[in-house]
Amino acid sequence: MPAIDVAFIIFHFIASDGGGERFFLNSLLSCVRHGEQCVAYIPLTRLPIHSEMQARRFTLLFHRILPGLPAPSVPLYQRDHFSLPNDVFLFLMMLDLGSSMQRKNPLGAIEAYRRAVRPSDKAQLVIKVAHSTLFPKEFAQLSAAAASVNAILLTDQLTEEETNSLSHACDAYLSLHRAEGFGFTLAEAMQRARPVIATGWSGNLDFMSASNSYLVNSHLISVGSTCNIYSQMPESMWADPDLNHAAHYIRHVLDEREESSHRGEIGRDEVCQLMSVKQSAAELHAHLQRIRQESLQLCHRTV
Repeated sequence: MPAIDVAFIIFHFIASDGGGERFFLNSLLSCVRHGEQCVAYIPLTRLPIHSEMQARRFTLLFHRILPGLPAPSVPLYQRDHFSLPNDVFLFLMMLDLGSSMQRKNPLGAIEAYRRAVRPSDKAQLVIKVAHSTLFPKEFAQLSAAAASVNAILLTDQLTEEETNSLSHACDAYLSLHRAEGFGFTLAEAMQRARPVIATGWSGNLDFMSASNSYLVNSHLISVGSTCNIYSQMPESMWADPDLNHAAHYIRHVLDEREESSHRGEIGRDEVCQLMSVKQSAAELHAHLQRIRQESLQLCHRTV
């Protein structure tokens, strides 16, 4: 299936013929109506185009603009605030069960961690979970898997200051997602110079690379009909990360602290440069001005 990879962008499309063609907008289904024009600042995971002929039926103009991230704040809380141990290396994973556990794939991350970490390692996995009570079946699965590797589950609702402090308190970040709209938690961990291990697929590739993070290999699989959120689009594809490759990187981060720390610093420098609020605002303003001028020129030509 040909596809166009995008993250936060200005999305300007004109449906030139036909209607009801399906696109993914931030992993959600949207319909493009005949003759519709749209300009929006939105996260996009993938835009599946099912054939070259279908691709030719639309004029798709993409201008990527990465979101501006505020500079990381000074952490207000230390590890003891979250009842985290002080003498171990902590891998952090964060997910909202309302965003689909299959998509976020914490079970895959736990299995990769199991393959990598030895009983003698002074390491532990921390999993921050949102909306656990709304999805009891999924949370029960997650809890059982987490207990099997002695992971720490955090389920309390956190303030923004607590979330920032938790990201700062941990030593590395892990995300074996199958699809990602943008990946704010990954970018925020990178802002704090934390080494990030993540699936090399989807919106996070707009700021992650092999030189500033650890990208896990994957292959495409069908979403299928077992995932409730995406049951209307079983023919769609997403990534299945290579758990052995992920385990290799987890082991590497534990064993090669100097190299992984250096890569974290590279990630910090690149993310802070790519996604400063000032730069993002300037790019957004400039592109909206270009769209305005092009629209005025089009109006003049059609009068």
